[in-house]
Amino acid sequence: MLAFSLVVCIGLTYRVYTSSNLRYDRSKQIVKNKENIQGLKSEIKNIHSEIKESNSMDYVEQVAREDLGMVKPREIIFVDEGAKAPSQESQVEEGGK
Repeated sequence: MLAFSLVVCIGLTYRVYTSSNLRYDRSKQIVKNKENIQGLKSEIKNIHSEIKESNSMDYVEQVAREDLGMVKPREIIFVDEGAKAPSQESQVEEGGK
C-alpha cells in the first residue's frame, strides 16, 4: 500500500511539473504573439498611409525618378563613376534657370 501511494505521489508530481512547464511555455508564446501582432498592426498602418500617399503627384514623381530613372526636361544628371552604385549616387542639377 505504501509503495502504491509513493508511485501515485511521484506520478502526480510529474504531472504537475509538466503542466507548469507547458503553462510557462504557452505564456511565453502568448507574449511573443502579442509582440508580433503589434508589429504587424504598425506595418499595416504604414502600408495604409503609403497607399494614401501614393495618390499624390509628389509620390508619383518620386517613383518615376527613383525607380524608373526619369528626369525633368532640361535637367542634367552627373554620375560619379567612382561611387559604389552609380545609379543611386547620382547628383541632380537643375539646368536652364
